[in-house]
Amino acid sequence: MQAAEISVVREYEEIAEQQRYDQLLLEFGNNKELPPGYELQALLALSHYPELKDIKIRFIVDDVGIPLSSRPLWTSLLRSAKNRTYIVVIDNHLDGPRDVPLITESAL
Repeated sequence: MQAAEISVVREYEEIAEQQRYDQLLLEFGNNKELPPGYELQALLALSHYPELKDIKIRFIVDDVGIPLSSRPLWTSLLRSAKNRTYIVVIDNHLDGPRDVPLITESAL
């Protein structure tokens, strides 16, 4: 017998979410270096992880060959996990269409 698969998808409309930008920035933008052009998307993603509110995160947009990656900044590895700086790299040169919703959350 196979386990039932549950899929949850949430789509955001940019116009509606843009009105919440200041609130999201105030609540989730502390200690964050947001990527130009992806500020709203990054804040919406962070809003799903309230435990990251005070964690230092630097977002970088670059042509890296993978859609998304994250890792601690090597210079902060000797610090406690709570005091580390993390890097999230977003690939800006993916092949294929980009006609997807502003941001989509999928979970099993």
